[in-house]
Amino acid sequence: MDSTQASLWGVEANYPGSDNAYLTEVANDLLPEALDTARAVLARLRAIPAGEARV
Repeated sequence: MDSTQASLWGVEANYPGSDNAYLTEVANDLLPEALDTARAVLARLRAIPAGEARV
């Protein structure tokens, strides 16, 4: 998720009187991409020899 999406997420989540239904819909649409990204990061971390991982 880029910074623009994160900013819009924060606005939607805090909008008075909102049930956040649209936020849920968008989150569900972004989920496959987020999982792919997480899997790629995990694979890169697993490839780093023990003790050498850096943030």
